[in-house]
Amino acid sequence: MSSIINDKAEGSSKVNTTDEDGSFKATYDKAAAAVALSYHEGDESPFVSALGYESRAQAIIDMAKELGIYVHKDPALFDQLKNLKEGANVPPELFEIISTILAFSYYLQGKTPASYTRKDGSKAINTEA
Repeated sequence: MSSIINDKAEGSSKVNTTDEDGSFKATYDKAAAAVALSYHEGDESPFVSALGYESRAQAIIDMAKELGIYVHKDPALFDQLKNLKEGANVPPELFEIISTILAFSYYLQGKTPASYTRKDGSKAINTEA
């Protein structure tokens, strides 16, 4: 799982998360729907790795948060992705926005592709994405 696109429901309920020691960590809106996107180097395009509504959507969001994966809230983009089946490739017209979201997600996780070079020509520290 590389990134999550979340359709935050109107009037959705709040979910509290806690640290392992039970201390308060965060409050966020309960998910009504979510789609997980993944990309593996060498693949033709990003693909839908999970899609869910209600409790399954919440499980997808919870897993992402547990793994430190970026959750992007974008109802309009979710509307474009919700009709895809799990395993389906992202359509070409969404490549630019999805690649931007995935790149940001990887960046937040400290991951860069093996061929990543900064604008100044230096190589970035590489962690396999």
